[in-house]
Amino acid sequence: MYRSVRIFIFLLLVSLWTAGLFITSYPAKAQSEQPQQPAQSQGSFLGHIVQPGEDLDSIAAHYGTTAAAIAEENHLSATVQLTPGRLLHIRSWDEQSPAPTAGSAQPAASEASPQPEAQPEPLTGEKWIDVDLSEQTLTAYQGDTVVKSFLISSGVANHPTVTGTFHIWAKVSRQTMRGGSRAAGDYYDLPNVPWVQYFYEDYSIHGTYWHHNFGHPMSHGCVNMKTEDAQWLFEWAAPTMDAEMVTSGGWLFPSEGGTRVEVHD
Repeated sequence: MYRSVRIFIFLLLVSLWTAGLFITSYPAKAQSEQPQQPAQSQGSFLGHIVQPGEDLDSIAAHYGTTAAAIAEENHLSATVQLTPGRLLHIRSWDEQSPAPTAGSAQPAASEASPQPEAQPEPLTGEKWIDVDLSEQTLTAYQGDTVVKSFLISSGVANHPTVTGTFHIWAKVSRQTMRGGSRAAGDYYDLPNVPWVQYFYEDYSIHGTYWHHNFGHPMSHGCVNMKTEDAQWLFEWAAPTMDAEMVTSGGWLFPSEGGTRVEVHD
């Protein structure tokens, strides 16, 4: 009987040891089958879609950076001809910080707060307008800095745009323009031509709603611009006009010369 008791105790111990093996093996297997965490997503960025007439310099001036920095960010040469509609990476916007590792100290609230972004230096120097007839572009400068650049339509061969150095001598927010000859087949009668700035006799820079063929000569000598582009230039160039005069359609004649206009081939 004593032998039977020993055999019983032995079998009991074996059973308990075997059960312990199963209990400890399952958690290890479950841990190895945990799904992998997804990789951290990229931070967003400040982008710019290239518009007709823009180049690296004008885009860089708009965002307070340099053409070289944008070219490097987008793997471009500094002299590349930008294609309208292309998306450019300007700078990182809100990239996420890496998650803290286990046991690492958490930064204090003052340390974690973002630093204010440096503001670009204000532009200095004379405002002036460059009209390039060979490239069919108009560029607004302040000093040597490009502020904005646009496609235009200048005068056709029979009605060329005058070249030289001029100053804006009159402005009006809208007017009717008539001219040409019915006999010659070039008569025109255009009501409510918007954002008109005269720079020499009856030559002006103005908005255009009757065609969209910018980048090619189309006019009787004036400098045609898209309406929204002409409005921006009207508000930017001197002399400035108050809201009441804009609404009433009144004319503004500066006592001194307005913004300088350089027109060249």
